[in-house]
Amino acid sequence: MELYIFDRELNFKGIFEGHFSLRWVRRYSKCGEFELHCSLTQETLNILKRGNVIWKKDDLEAGYIEYRNLKQDSKGKEVLVVRGKFLTGYLNRRIIWGIENLNTTSELAIRELINKNCINTIDVNRKIEQEYIVQGKILKV
Repeated sequence: MELYIFDRELNFKGIFEGHFSLRWVRRYSKCGEFELHCSLTQETLNILKRGNVIWKKDDLEAGYIEYRNLKQDSKGKEVLVVRGKFLTGYLNRRIIWGIENLNTTSELAIRELINKNCINTIDVNRKIEQEYIVQGKILKV
């Protein structure tokens, strides 16, 4: 399975296929997560850096790397373990200032909160400008 790797600014870094385990967990009520196990090489250390974005080919979801660690497998070989969350995890880092009273459906309330606090904010420093283009569709965080 091909994994496309991008840096934080979404500059393409390369295609990674050298993993032997990938757990890609979608969640309904919270942010999804992933865990990747691969051999420890200089290439994997260079391409799988904290903050880099991983996207599976033909998928609408992508994730960012939060954690890297080394462990040994049963044969004593060093394995690089990479974990992270899906891009919607960036929303967990956002604080909603003030009080919002929304009298609408849950879906529309969430859309309005994201719009006011991430996309069309009054304070331009709070705007998240990165757009993720996947299979011709623009996904905004």
